[in-house]
Amino acid sequence: MNNNYSKNLNEQQVLAKISSLQFSNEHNADVAKEELSQFKQKNPLSLAFFGDAFFSYSVRNFLFVNFDYKPNVLNKLASSVECAPKQAEFAQKLLPTLNEEEKDIFMRARNAHPNNKAKHASYEEYHLATAFEAVYGFWALNLPKYKHRIMEVYNMIAEAIK
Repeated sequence: MNNNYSKNLNEQQVLAKISSLQFSNEHNADVAKEELSQFKQKNPLSLAFFGDAFFSYSVRNFLFVNFDYKPNVLNKLASSVECAPKQAEFAQKLLPTLNEEEKDIFMRARNAHPNNKAKHASYEEYHLATAFEAVYGFWALNLPKYKHRIMEVYNMIAEAIK
């Protein structure tokens, strides 16, 4: 698909948007550390719930900023990246780069037993996608510390849509 995607300008816009979001209290280090611990202990499926929403926001923000297509086309593009198989692919790329804290969240989410079942994905893809969403949600809830990780995924989104 042909687009007028300008990586540098786009990354600057995204960083500005992400910087303006405030999910944790970055002004008080003690409170932020406490919140970080609190988020880490959250139910992994709750983190995945939040991560799914924030990932959807990231994908749709990317599409809105970079493409001037009709909404039905934008929705099809979003669906192609927000699906469990693509998220499982992202998870496999990110897994070797996760630190111990992130791996713990990833493994707890991957091994969780959701009440849902995948419609268009294998059992393994669905669980990897859930793990990806949980880690992404954790990063989003701790934006000041993990802004660079969110940008890694944003670049993966850009690559997947090209």
